[in-house]
Amino acid sequence: MSALGTMFLIYYILRASNDVVSSDYMRIINFYLEDVSDLHFLLSWEGIARIPFAFLMRFVNVKLFSYSVYFDKIIGTFGLFLFNTAVLSFVLDHLRTKAMRVLASILISYISFSLMAWEMILNGTGYAHFITIGLTALTFKIFANATSANADQTANAKLKYNLLICTLVIVTSLLFAGSYCVSYLCTIIFFSALFVIIKSRRGEKCYGEMLYIAISVLCLLLYFKSSNTGEALLPVGFKDITLLQLLKTEPLFPIKFILKSLASSIIGVETLDYALNFGTINEKFIFLIGVLYLIIIIFVIVLLIIKIANWARIARPYHTRELCERTALLIFISMFIVSGLANYALIFLARYKFVVDSYGMTSRYSLQYMFLTIGIVMLLIKLIDELMLNKRIFLITASILSLSFITLGHLTTNTDEIFKSDYRKIIYSIVEEKAKNYKNLSDQELEDTFEYHRGPEQIRHAFEILERQKLNIFKN
Repeated sequence: MSALGTMFLIYYILRASNDVVSSDYMRIINFYLEDVSDLHFLLSWEGIARIPFAFLMRFVNVKLFSYSVYFDKIIGTFGLFLFNTAVLSFVLDHLRTKAMRVLASILISYISFSLMAWEMILNGTGYAHFITIGLTALTFKIFANATSANADQTANAKLKYNLLICTLVIVTSLLFAGSYCVSYLCTIIFFSALFVIIKSRRGEKCYGEMLYIAISVLCLLLYFKSSNTGEALLPVGFKDITLLQLLKTEPLFPIKFILKSLASSIIGVETLDYALNFGTINEKFIFLIGVLYLIIIIFVIVLLIIKIANWARIARPYHTRELCERTALLIFISMFIVSGLANYALIFLARYKFVVDSYGMTSRYSLQYMFLTIGIVMLLIKLIDELMLNKRIFLITASILSLSFITLGHLTTNTDEIFKSDYRKIIYSIVEEKAKNYKNLSDQELEDTFEYHRGPEQIRHAFEILERQKLNIFKN
């Protein structure tokens, strides 16, 4: 399923785009491509926030592929391959029947490779974030196994788990993640602290969890130090307003923002906007989708709390292999849900200053929102798998309806994006032609065509660098 999903995205990339730079590539070219081997940024504090892995990929891309945007986009698809494989390899081992394993494979893969993230898929600059979510899922998987292991597990096995998790946390957050590391590290810290409390009350040693906390806090501090170093580029449109001031003037703003963000996790923002513009739906419909998804989230959280309460009651400490496996899956799902909820909160806190309640609907955030969706799907599938034995009709029906709601939303978006792919290809072709003729374009044409609004001179300078070095559209 992961291989099929990856091939589908590569097909979509080739069908819907061209190998031409635009948008945030202007900043990257101006910053780094004058001398792609210059280690100044990499060896400075600013290097962590700028994502060190990107330095290596830019060097490889320039030297071997003449700075191909396709190269970046396809690298990103392998991040999703890793993500989906890590999730499926864990979840499928915890399902009883072949039918449920097939269903889980299809539904989880369908969401992992959904075109909900079309903007990130086609942009190219976000490839490091795709790899980050793959490494995040892998870390969550190993963490769940480590923290749910038998109390009599050998010291060597525990040491291997501890070293592997700490290595993954350091590598993911400092080399790949950039701003994505915040919710990831906070999730590791939260669950590590939770297990420190639980194990301490049982009289068990919790050196591993304390080590995870220390490493994660250190990585967070290094990231914050890095992100506050160097030139601060505020997004265009930011307003000088505090959250308290905003709440006084628009008390419903956070509710609208979150509901619209939730709605865009079910049906993509462009699909919703298209329907809005043609009067097929109105804003109330978007809020309705958000409310329905919120109900599903609350339903899942209640189920999770009940399961955790049952686990806490019977697991004193873990004994049987079956109980350890059930615990591991519960931790794994919980980490996805907590991480997903944290992403919604962080995006709101980072973007409320635009004072636009639909800003959280942007497709570029769908990767972060996806953690919550995947967590919900995993829990509902596992619940159906368990309830089939005792035939709890209400819970089974509610779970099936919830899964259908999520799946239909993604189906609507994917169908819409496939139909739009030819149109996007035309737009990219126009952008490519204008890029080759950039010297004759007006300032406004440059900004509108290449979707970069930090001055036309920066766009011209970026293309001058490419032309001088015979890269991208100017390669021989």
